[in-house]
Amino acid sequence: CGKSTQVPQFILEDWIGRGEGGAVNLLMTQPRRISAIGVAERIAAEMDSTCGDLAGYSIRLESKKSARTKILVCTTGVVLRRLENDRNLRGVTHIVVDECHERDLDTDFLLIVLRDLLPKRPCLKVVLMSATINAQIFKDYFGNCDSIHIPGRTFPVTSYYMEHALQHTGFIVEENSEYARRDGEYLSHHESAELQQVYERDEYKELFGGTVSHRLLEQMHRMDPDRINFDLVAAVVRHIHSQVDPPKQGKSPGAILVFVPGFGEIKRCIRALTDDDPSQQFWKGGGKGGGSK
Repeated sequence: CGKSTQVPQFILEDWIGRGEGGAVNLLMTQPRRISAIGVAERIAAEMDSTCGDLAGYSIRLESKKSARTKILVCTTGVVLRRLENDRNLRGVTHIVVDECHERDLDTDFLLIVLRDLLPKRPCLKVVLMSATINAQIFKDYFGNCDSIHIPGRTFPVTSYYMEHALQHTGFIVEENSEYARRDGEYLSHHESAELQQVYERDEYKELFGGTVSHRLLEQMHRMDPDRINFDLVAAVVRHIHSQVDPPKQGKSPGAILVFVPGFGEIKRCIRALTDDDPSQQFWKGGGKGGGSK
C-alpha cells in the first residue's frame, strides 16, 4: 500500500485540512541510510516539491532539510542522538517508526524511550509501521493502543534455488574466479555420487524437481558460500529479461528487485549489470522506493 510514503502525507494533509498544517513537525525513522534518502525523495516527488523543502532527510554526516520541512525522514540513530540533546523532542508533533519489526538494538531502544516519553508529552503522536509485524506485541507494550490493519494482495510465488540459477543460466564458476573457494578441494566422483543420492530424496526432488548432474554439483562445490557472486546475479537478470519475461510490444515492462546487504554491494551489483548492459536501459540503482530492472 506504500505506507512509508503515504502515511506521513495523510497526516500532513489531515492537519492542513483542519487549518493546522503550519504546526506539523513529523519525524519518520528508517533503519538504513539509503532507505531514508529514497523515502524522502519519493515523498518530495509525490508532493510536487524538491527534496529538502516540505520533505527532507537527515542521516549521519548528511542532511537535506529547511525551515519549511514538515516531514523529516531520519535513520533511527539520528533520532536517538537528537533525544540525547532534547529528551522531550520539543516541537515534534508526530514520530513514525517504520519497519519496527526488524527489532534491531537502536529501534528497540527508541521504542523504550518513546513509551517513557508519552506520559510527559501526551500530545505527541507515535505511529509504528511494518508490513510483517506481530501487532499484538506492540499493542501490549504501548498499553493496548489502537491498531489499523490494511489488507494487501497476495500473488502466486514460485521458489527457485541456486541449483536452478546455475542450471538455467549455464553459469560457470572458474577455478581462479574471485567467487571460487580458496581451499582448492575438488569434488570427487565418490562425493558427487553421495550428493546425488541426497538429491534423490523426496524432499529434495520436491524442491529441485529432478536429478542433478555431476557438473552442477561441481559448480555448487566450487562456489564460495560466503561471497555474493555479482556475475551470477547479472546472469540471472539477463536470463529473466531475455528468456523468462522478454519485452513485448503492447506489454508493460515488469521489474526485477535485487536485494543485497548494503550500499557497497548495491554499487557492485550495478557495476556487474552495467558491464552486462552498457546502454544501462534495464537497470536502476535504488534503495527503498527504488528498484532494479
